[in-house]
Amino acid sequence: MDREQISLSEEVIARILQVLLSRGIQGGDMKFATLELPSDRLRFFAACFKWLVAEGIVRAERVTVDPIGREPGIDDLYIYNPSLTAYGFQLMGQVVSIGASEDRLGAALVKSDPSNGFWRAGELVGGFLGGFTKSVGS
Repeated sequence: MDREQISLSEEVIARILQVLLSRGIQGGDMKFATLELPSDRLRFFAACFKWLVAEGIVRAERVTVDPIGREPGIDDLYIYNPSLTAYGFQLMGQVVSIGASEDRLGAALVKSDPSNGFWRAGELVGGFLGGFTKSVGS
């Protein structure tokens, strides 16, 4: 996976987290269209959401795969009642450095500007999760 693919994955993960943070713990659903991202990010959606579940950051009552049929392996998901887990909320409460200032990861995500393509949020999440993974692995 090259750096661009990683960056796009981080962007999708950031947007998923941003949507879930804005909802708090309430019912609802999610599919790719909910994220309001460019259509070329669809190929990352299922893998990113499944990764967040596997890492224990988010959960869902039920996930239904909706094969798009355009390309093999590119599926949309219909996610029933997704939310952050207690661990996910703990991660969102972690303080991160953003330039010269510090903020909580969740607050920084919520403040991210959608017109910016979420690249800053993606970098923030990617850097934080990468650093967290390294610290846990040590």
